[in-house]
Amino acid sequence: MDTSQSDKWNVIKTPWFYSALILFIVHQILQWGLRISIPFADNYLDPFLFLPIVLGAYLQERRLFLKNESFTLDNFQLIGISIILCVVVEVVFPLINTEYTFDLFDFVAYGLGGLYFKCKINSKFIVES
Repeated sequence: MDTSQSDKWNVIKTPWFYSALILFIVHQILQWGLRISIPFADNYLDPFLFLPIVLGAYLQERRLFLKNESFTLDNFQLIGISIILCVVVEVVFPLINTEYTFDLFDFVAYGLGGLYFKCKINSKFIVES
């Protein structure tokens, strides 16, 4: 399948993906660089943005590797990958490093982020030419 240059990077070009990435970077700069604390964002914004960014990057990699710019993750893949990532981050990391903490409400944020990914990023036709 022949793809034009503009279609090869159709996941990361969508405003839904890069707005999540930019929001994540801005929050990190505010929180760690400028030491500005916004408690709700500090606790739940990173888990919310985690799945759209990681799954978006994975989706982009799959589209490039498979040479199929309309490839999407099905619900089984989306839920399976999301559960594995959440368990690693929320259960395994706190066991390895005490700087990580388990927070049950993070799973709600991950779930909402996964829903955001499914509805806004995981689409066959996300970039207008």
